Amino acid sequence: MTGLEISRWGKIVGTSGTKLSVLIPIDDSNGFSNGGCDQSQEKGIISNLVQRQIVVVTLQYRIGALGFFTTYTNSVQSNLGMLDQVQAMKWIKKWI
Repeated sequence: MTGLEISRWGKIVGTSGTKLSVLIPIDDSNGFSNGGCDQSQEKGIISNLVQRQIVVVTLQYRIGALGFFTTYTNSVQSNLGMLDQVQAMKWIKKWI
């Protein structure tokens, strides 16, 4: 993956009159270098939450050197993985 990906499960909040809770799990348990959560349990957890009327949004952002490389100068922007997360939150606030 070379950039930001957003996945959504559950009802689209803007289409119903009811406001639903939105959960955005951000997993850094691997030190932002190896990827996110245990996918063998992810589907069951998401299914359970969606059945309880909670919208689940997951982020796939840049990790490792592509996400957190820095030269400690202004020549290359650093922490792109964190900036991906900020952009995702803006998108979620606007569209979900």
